[in-house]
Amino acid sequence: MEGIVKVGKVPGRVVEVAVAFGTTTVAQALEFAGFKQETGYSVRMNGRAVTNLNEAIAGETSITMVRDVRGNFDEPITVRVGQVPGRIQEVVISANGTVAMALEAAGLNAQSGFSIRVDGNPIRNTEDRLTDGAAVTLVRDVRGNK
Repeated sequence: MEGIVKVGKVPGRVVEVAVAFGTTTVAQALEFAGFKQETGYSVRMNGRAVTNLNEAIAGETSITMVRDVRGNFDEPITVRVGQVPGRIQEVVISANGTVAMALEAAGLNAQSGFSIRVDGNPIRNTEDRLTDGAAVTLVRDVRGNK
């Protein structure tokens, strides 16, 4: 049976890959997504630590590479980030991730002439914490017509 698995790196991007459940290994899914196992990162499948990258994917929906940090046991979160108008992408950041971390993971930066919104609400502090599923957008400032 085939399926789609979200593969991501914290902090970083998320890629959806097609896999054959029971046949495709964790290592293959990482490779399909353009990731390589790196020193200093752990791999998790649906939140469970994976020690054998040759383990077959048996129906799990997410594989995440997480930087090894002492005392970091919280699950990463996925947020949508983008510029309006423009492309919106999903990124994975740490559970205590901030707006600034999400923008960096998406390769964006707050620039003059744009305001930052989280779930449609304007914010001023890029150190505000995010929750799983949040949407961070850079929106071009529009001056009123005269």
